Amino acid sequence: MLHLLLGWLDPLIARIKEDETNVLVPLIDVIDQETFSYMHHSITRVSDIFVGGFDWGLLFNWHQLPEREAKRIGNKLHVPVRYVTSFLGSV
Repeated sequence: MLHLLLGWLDPLIARIKEDETNVLVPLIDVIDQETFSYMHHSITRVSDIFVGGFDWGLLFNWHQLPEREAKRIGNKLHVPVRYVTSFLGSV
């Protein structure tokens, strides 16, 4: 089930207007694969940022933002992060 909140698209479009090379993905809430419980995730500091990625066995998982990227953006949560992964793996 997909649930979208009013106004979710506006900030994404604004980032693309700033730089058309930006690729944006909205925050995806997580449902625990073992318990199926909803895990609300609010981002209040850079260490709260997780990105999707694959391991060598091609299993998708969430990973903490790499330290070099956290240093690059500092404490600015509004700055797009540089990270490469397949969005389709997280759907």
